[in-house]
Amino acid sequence: MNHISVKLLIIVGAYFGYLKCAHGQIVDRIKYYDVRGANTREFVRNWYAIQQKQGFAGYCLWQPFMKHDWQQTPWGIQATRLDLKVQVTLTLPRAHYPSDMPLETRRMFSRQIQEIYNHEYTHRQYKVDFYRQFHRDFSRLGAKRTRSELYEASNRLLWKLYNETKAKDALFDRNGHQ
Repeated sequence: MNHISVKLLIIVGAYFGYLKCAHGQIVDRIKYYDVRGANTREFVRNWYAIQQKQGFAGYCLWQPFMKHDWQQTPWGIQATRLDLKVQVTLTLPRAHYPSDMPLETRRMFSRQIQEIYNHEYTHRQYKVDFYRQFHRDFSRLGAKRTRSELYEASNRLLWKLYNETKAKDALFDRNGHQ
């Protein structure tokens, strides 16, 4: 084998080794709350009563779960085999319009529901961004002297990005959902 072929094999092996070592996923779940009413008046009353009781019109709950292994290298202890799962649960309204509801009222509620969906899916996108950023930054963690230092560094990274994402969510909510 010539010198270029050996380098190419090393690069390809490293790439597939990286793919083998990075696992994870975004785990999506959607919970709906149903809004019903025998007539328009009851539907409208239920719409506001349900949201008042819940404290929200839509909600994005999320939690990351991280695991990884380590290996000894000439430079120290290096993180390997990242398994990052980000569980995202969206709670959204599902309308069951009564037959007597005027078309314009139905359109108004449909627009509101679409805005709620758009808003919560923006929050979900922040979780996807968190996931990608964590993978990128995790791959840049340098070797550490001890396993304890390595796990401290990976946990610090997780909490840093988690808190940044929560701050982004709060800013989005405060600034008129834009």
